[in-house]
Amino acid sequence: VRAGHPPIVILRHQMAHVLEQGGTFLGMYDDEQYEAHVVELKSGDRLIIYSDGVTEAVDPISNTPYGIHGLIHFFQETRGASPQDATAQFAASREAWGMPLDDQTLLLIDIP
Repeated sequence: VRAGHPPIVILRHQMAHVLEQGGTFLGMYDDEQYEAHVVELKSGDRLIIYSDGVTEAVDPISNTPYGIHGLIHFFQETRGASPQDATAQFAASREAWGMPLDDQTLLLIDIP
């Protein structure tokens, strides 16, 4: 259940699987119904969990949002790096963009 959060991405053998299932924000409506979905994770999978501020950040040169495709591409290119190194590289690449307009939270998890 995503409950209003951006979709989780699973990188598996350089292929990106975007988990689109979700619903509205938790607590928005008293009678909101959510569906649970089960996903089998496999050894070698990398989960990308992030806040909307990561993908909605705007490149100051092109004035275009980074987007989910930019996020996926970056982490496909850094797939050989540890989660710690890949997130550090990501943060360093974003410093040139200046102050973010929204919170930016990113979590990478490698499945052993």
